[in-house]
Amino acid sequence: MDIKRYAKDYYIAVISKPGTPFKDTLQYSNSGRAYYPENDQYKELYSLDWRAETASEAINYLTKKMPIDKKRIIVIGYSEGSQVAPKVAVLNKKVTHVVCFVGNALNQLYDFILEARLKAERKQITTEESQQIVDSLYMEYEKIYQNPNAINQFWYGATYLKWSSFSKTTPLENMLKLDIPILYIAGGRDNNQTILDMDYAKLEFLRKGKTNMTYKVFPNANHFFQEETIIDGTIKKVDRIDEVHQFAIDWINSIQNNYSYQSSRQPHRR
Repeated sequence: MDIKRYAKDYYIAVISKPGTPFKDTLQYSNSGRAYYPENDQYKELYSLDWRAETASEAINYLTKKMPIDKKRIIVIGYSEGSQVAPKVAVLNKKVTHVVCFVGNALNQLYDFILEARLKAERKQITTEESQQIVDSLYMEYEKIYQNPNAINQFWYGATYLKWSSFSKTTPLENMLKLDIPILYIAGGRDNNQTILDMDYAKLEFLRKGKTNMTYKVFPNANHFFQEETIIDGTIKKVDRIDEVHQFAIDWINSIQNNYSYQSSRQPHRR
């Protein structure tokens, strides 16, 4: 998010992951990709509970220390952070709006199963190969659930603690606990987070008769809200992330404008 663009209207707090400073020296892999090395603190603490509880405590601290408009305390999560945002709102009743970008609604582990099935459907692999992948995934998942707090056992680059914590409850379960406005944004060409998982959230809200979730899809956008277009015969990516962020801010303002809240004082930043 272009923080400077919105800082005149909002206080913006960005919460780091455990053991990860906001500014430090990066390392580079053999492929040239930059990364920050994991450390013991990260491995011991990184979980859905840590992330949600830390964000909740940050909100409590900031609302005591800053002149914040209590009518507009927004939690925004992107990708895996999209799973964190509704959990924060469940923990902290000060939260008034939740915005979730390109994050799963169902069990995070289910996405790997979906992807194996979709590869067979796309004829990228055979159905037999797809089944072998699914069977192997269930074997790994059984190990994770049998050792949910393990920080010295890993799957797909993360500890069992991480995987078990993010799949102990689903983001959708947390969303359904909320009655505050929720904005859920998806990319129709997202290869990191399949939209098939996300679509189910809207269906479940309809089934439950809940009307507090707005579901917005950018049909041609990938996980980073880029769209491929042909310019002068060449395929190029068009970045729509600023447009997506502005859509979210406009949605927040439209929700706020429906409130019959008035104050004789100058409005505080959010």
